[in-house]
Amino acid sequence: ASMSETIKPASLHSFFAFTPRLGHKEGTEHEKILFFYPPKFTISEQTNSVGLTEALINFCNPFSPEKPCRSVHRERVTSALLNPEKDIWIVLTGNNPSVTRTGKDGKTTVVYVEDELEDTLLENMVQHIYNMWRLFNGSMHSIWEAQKVVTLRSQLESFFTPFLTTFSFDQVDLFSTLG
Repeated sequence: ASMSETIKPASLHSFFAFTPRLGHKEGTEHEKILFFYPPKFTISEQTNSVGLTEALINFCNPFSPEKPCRSVHRERVTSALLNPEKDIWIVLTGNNPSVTRTGKDGKTTVVYVEDELEDTLLENMVQHIYNMWRLFNGSMHSIWEAQKVVTLRSQLESFFTPFLTTFSFDQVDLFSTLG
């Protein structure tokens, strides 16, 4: 038997928008979620992602209150965080590229390439996605204030889902040039 290697390129892990203004009582934390993609994640997983992100933002804030946390690197994923409007956060998370190696002995190891997804690239992408939203829909707050948060959720869903369904990290060069 010989050694084999499979390379998996960067891909979209998740994209979500949330507000810390809602979901303060235990059991209502899911109310913070304004939009979450892909829908394959359970409400519990979505709530955990939002909770972890919010905890990170709150943890980092005292260290640089004038510049909020903008990116987070973990072994498997890299996230860009955007706070485009008061009390609204948008998070784009990419799966880091990986190399899967199967040795002669049949043992498989996965190595994640953590430096491949650049902060500025992801930050430009999430900013561009928000700018597109803003161009076609106005501010999220104006929809929330004029109608209800449920209307905002529904408009986010109908705007972002078709876009994200066809989204590919191969398009990132386009975003970086628009940044």
